[in-house]
Amino acid sequence: MTLLWESNPFAYLAFDGRDNEMKEVALCRLPSHTRQVKRTILLLKLICFSLQPLAFSLVLTGCGHLAPGVYQQNRTLYDADVALASSYELLHSFVLFESENRPSLSPDVTKAADRIRAGAPQWFASALALRDAYKANPTGANANNLQSALEIIRTAVAESTRYLIQTQTQPAH
Repeated sequence: MTLLWESNPFAYLAFDGRDNEMKEVALCRLPSHTRQVKRTILLLKLICFSLQPLAFSLVLTGCGHLAPGVYQQNRTLYDADVALASSYELLHSFVLFESENRPSLSPDVTKAADRIRAGAPQWFASALALRDAYKANPTGANANNLQSALEIIRTAVAESTRYLIQTQTQPAH
């Protein structure tokens, strides 16, 4: 079952690959010490996912080229896929963290999470459609359109990362 965007703080919409259906999965609140452990894990995920594109680009730059295969040495397509996958994970972690800690977070964090919840499904749908258009017809115009869509997602990632780091460095109440 793949978790998608949350519908409320206690339930998530999930896609069940076996039935090809959307289902609501109920979750309960975790005890405070468990939330602290999850906050630490979230910070570690944030660090790993933030460094992942850099590590990939350093490794690939060292090799000088992409190996033949699914990307057919298309760096733009590869970078788009890495950005989409890591961005989705980061944004999902942020909205999950915010819903679990909403009462103790500043209104700015809550507003940012609400904006991401509202916009992310459309941002990703648009970026994926533009990625497919670029893959089918790899022109400069299609690459620019794809980069514009990815920039919107990167902006949301930067905002959520800023708030995650800010909340992780503040003492717990």
